[in-house]
Formats: sequence, structure tokens, C-alpha cells
Amino acid sequence: MAAYLILSGVIFLVVGILHLIRVIRALPVQIGGAALPMWVSWIGLFVTLALGIWGLVMAGCLGR
Repeated sequence: MAAYLILSGVIFLVVGILHLIRVIRALPVQIGGAALPMWVSWIGLFVTLALGIWGLVMAGCLGR
């Protein structure tokens, strides 16, 4: 179970860092010809970072 929590926590943190890079560099994203607004990455940033940290805390890697 700990391996799963560590792996999922790290994946969520990587995705969160990618959202952060998009926000900092103001990179455009298009899906099917529609531009994705920047606020979507802000939400994605906070959600994925929270899930990543939560996964690592549950695995015992952080905070205990």
C-alpha cells in the first residue's frame, strides 16, 4: 500500500509542477481547437499538489 501511495503522490506532484510551469510561463493550451483558460491550470495546480502531498503524508514520507 505504501508503494502505491508514494507512486501516486509523486505522479500528482509532477502534474502539479507542470501546471505551475504553464502558469508561470503563460503557455497556451488548446483542446479540440478551444483555448483552455489559465484559471483551469490554477485549479489543477492546487488540486494536484494537495493530492500529491496528501499521498506522501499517508505513505509516511512527510509530516510524521
